[in-house]
Amino acid sequence: QLCIDVWACHSAYADLATLALLARHTGGSVQHFPAFSDLPIGERLSRALQHSLTREQGLEAVMRVRASRGLRIAAFYGHFFIRGVDLLALPNVDEDKSFAVEIAHEENEIGASTACLQAALLYTTTSGERR
Repeated sequence: QLCIDVWACHSAYADLATLALLARHTGGSVQHFPAFSDLPIGERLSRALQHSLTREQGLEAVMRVRASRGLRIAAFYGHFFIRGVDLLALPNVDEDKSFAVEIAHEENEIGASTACLQAALLYTTTSGERR
């Protein structure tokens, strides 16, 4: 599996909207530093790069999201690849990633007084342990 992070460090035009599609479908991110020649921007880039390389990360992850009877997952939002109606492929997952789901009714009325959502994440640590 492949995760693409796009780091744009220039002041010239770049079609970041198109490049962002690579990051979006592979679980990556886009970092833009438009005035890279300025010292404060260079320091910010250095801190961001250090954070990106040293944070805890999970590899080859899959996430399954389930909902109570009468509800369904209408849409997923975030950077990932959809492998099934309730299964997301995440080549890389870390503390800075977030995901959202849109819930819809399957029926006119939900029979229970409570509704539940479950999100289960399976990933491999950087030391090779599957969790």
